[in-house]
Amino acid sequence: MTLENGFTYRLSFTARLNELDDPLPTISKLLQVKVSASHPFVVDVRNSVKLEKLPPSEKNPLLASLDNTRLKLNDVLLSQRGSKDNGE
Repeated sequence: MTLENGFTYRLSFTARLNELDDPLPTISKLLQVKVSASHPFVVDVRNSVKLEKLPPSEKNPLLASLDNTRLKLNDVLLSQRGSKDNGE
C-alpha cells in the first residue's frame, strides 16, 4: 500500500504450524511490517528543518539539565566536555 507522496507500507504474514490444530502464533510473531518514506516526503521534511547553533553560554545550562535515564550516570556530557577542555 502506498500513500501518495508519503509512505509505502509492506505487510507480510509468516507462520508455521506443525499440526493442523496448532494455535496461531501471536500477532507480533506472525505479522511483519516495513515502512519507507517516499523521496518527495523526505525532501519536504529536509527543506522544512531549521538548524541553530547555540553559543556555549546557552548550551551549557541545557546540558546540565539533561538526565541519563537509561544508565543513571551523573553529568556524563559535562564531565567529558570538561576533561577535554582541561587537556585530560
